[in-house]
Amino acid sequence: MAELDELLRDSITRIADTTTPERDSAGVADAIRSRVAAGDTGAPATSSTAPGWSGGGGAGWIPWIGVVVVAGLVGGAVGVSGVVAHPVHEVSVVGANSLLAESVDAASCPGGPVVRSLPADSRVLTVERSEDGASLGVRDPDALSQVIWLPASAVVADDPAGIAGLPVGAACPTVTVQAETPEPAPSPAPSEEPAPGPKPAPQPNPQPAPDTTAPVISAISASPTLIVNDDPTTITVAASDAVGVTHVELSWTGGVSGSASMTKPGANWTYTFSSNSPTPNDLTFTARAYDAAGNASAPASVAVDWQYFG
Repeated sequence: MAELDELLRDSITRIADTTTPERDSAGVADAIRSRVAAGDTGAPATSSTAPGWSGGGGAGWIPWIGVVVVAGLVGGAVGVSGVVAHPVHEVSVVGANSLLAESVDAASCPGGPVVRSLPADSRVLTVERSEDGASLGVRDPDALSQVIWLPASAVVADDPAGIAGLPVGAACPTVTVQAETPEPAPSPAPSEEPAPGPKPAPQPNPQPAPDTTAPVISAISASPTLIVNDDPTTITVAASDAVGVTHVELSWTGGVSGSASMTKPGANWTYTFSSNSPTPNDLTFTARAYDAAGNASAPASVAVDWQYFG
């Protein structure tokens, strides 16, 4: 064991020395392989076991190879059994080894767009969880620096209790799309009002057609038709017109002659005649009806027998 520690110390010192042109870790690797072949697993190293690496036997030396390589890359010194006087750099892995129970689509963020698919029975390292626990973030097997997200129902963790202790990953970014406000359509230019033309001359009101229809006398009568001395007799006329009869003129001839305008106390026009003339004789009464336009009806006549006995 002392010889192996000495060999490890010398090899690591050479690797960590920045003035040494060569950084050959083959001596350390060969020493570890020889020691494992001889059945000596050596003292356990102070390091976290990488995901998927565990157990005793020769595998107990495997973490030291990773430690040595890391030390060579960063220029630090790694101590074996605490004999190297340089600070110890530990490799720490936070996550939970898990198995996919079914093939599943992987998203770029919890509930985000699908970026790839993983087959069933794939081994993944779960490193984050969503705030609601519905999604788990795992290392992308093809790009270990990337985290992809799977439904929690499809992931079977080797240590389910370790899932709850994983850090909460970032949620999908919120993308706000601002709708473009359409440009308002330009208002049409106001059309010019045509200049007012001359007003039409006022048209005279249409004049009604002139009344050319004459009134009609439908009946004329005398009562009584026989008078003696100065007895009276009443002449009655029935007349009509399309517009209206305005007056009826009555004239008489025979023993005496004369004329008068008839009156209309009711539906018909009337006139009462009497005379004390000493020359009685038969009398003929003639009537004419007139309208407002001056149209005259045809004459209508009636005879009265007039007698005188002294």
